[in-house]
Amino acid sequence: MIVWIASYPRSGNTFCRTLIKSTMDKETYSIYNDLFDIERNVLLKKVTGHTSLKNKNIEQFRSSKQVYFIKSHNLPDEDILSDKVIYLIRDGRDATLSFSYYLKQYHQESYLEFNEIVCGLHGFGSWHNHVRFWHAVSKKNILIVKFEDMINDPIKEVNKIAEFVPIKIISKDIIAFSQLQSIDNRFFRKGKINSWKTELNSEENEFFWTKSFKEMIANSYNDGMPEFFRQEQIRNLFQLSDLVVSNIYNKLERKLNVKISELTCSLISSNESLRSENLITEALKEKQKTLKEEYESLKEEKLSLHMQISQFKSDLRIMNEENSLIKKDNCFYKEKYMRIKKMKEVLMDEIIELEIQFVMNNEIIGKMYNDYSIDYIKKEISKF
Repeated sequence: MIVWIASYPRSGNTFCRTLIKSTMDKETYSIYNDLFDIERNVLLKKVTGHTSLKNKNIEQFRSSKQVYFIKSHNLPDEDILSDKVIYLIRDGRDATLSFSYYLKQYHQESYLEFNEIVCGLHGFGSWHNHVRFWHAVSKKNILIVKFEDMINDPIKEVNKIAEFVPIKIISKDIIAFSQLQSIDNRFFRKGKINSWKTELNSEENEFFWTKSFKEMIANSYNDGMPEFFRQEQIRNLFQLSDLVVSNIYNKLERKLNVKISELTCSLISSNESLRSENLITEALKEKQKTLKEEYESLKEEKLSLHMQISQFKSDLRIMNEENSLIKKDNCFYKEKYMRIKKMKEVLMDEIIELEIQFVMNNEIIGKMYNDYSIDYIKKEISKF
């Protein structure tokens, strides 16, 4: 994932990178590799978290889940706008003054005066064009951060950046600007706001306003506006109010015409509907008659069903009564069956006893018979 740190030169880009390094411990990159300034100073590289993009693949950065911060001073294009962007903005007079000083320190061969930079006579163009192009694009993935806010309340702006990315803040220790100046006072010149008040003369200030009036007003940089532009601003406000009123009137007139057209179409449609209303009414009456007949038929069927239900309830009541009688008879016969069963068991016991007695009597009779036969034989033999 790439998050671009975009800005016009000398608008706080490096200071923002320093805040990201100190509070989020994230390394940052530059599409220029900063070969003429940061890359040459080891301590400056450390505090800013600067890392070279040499041999790095930006497309791999873009597809990664890790966050990569990359510095750019370029105008918006499709490639950059496909990612999230932190756009830094600074009072154009301070940014232009600082850029002029920077060119004098690091690129003497391409040094330009203040008014030349205002006209955009270098590779990055003018401040007003840069701001205008960036403000013209959609703000969906863009966070606007002012340099002045970073100086006055850096922690607040760091929180905004962390929420926008999103990314976790691991420290709230902010490196003082005086420490940055002690590392490289050429690169970190003042770190102040409104330096233009003491470094620009009235002619330079007026010249800047002639080029950047709209962009200054749009970003609330009203301080130091020349009187001529202030009067012009008032006239523009009156013209703008007239234009707004005119636009509102035109919109209302268009809406009224549309409404009249809609009502006319509705009236024509109503007339056509009225012509066919009689036919519809007759059809509805016929349908109503049919429904009434169906209703009467259903009513008779309902009465018949009601009578059948009553008969069914009566039959059910009789069946319940018969069922109750059957249950009572079942109880009676069950008791009778139990008594007979018990009597049967008693009789079986008596039969078994009689059989035993019979067997015993047979044994006694047999014995008596045997005893009688022997005595009889002896008595007959004795006769002889």
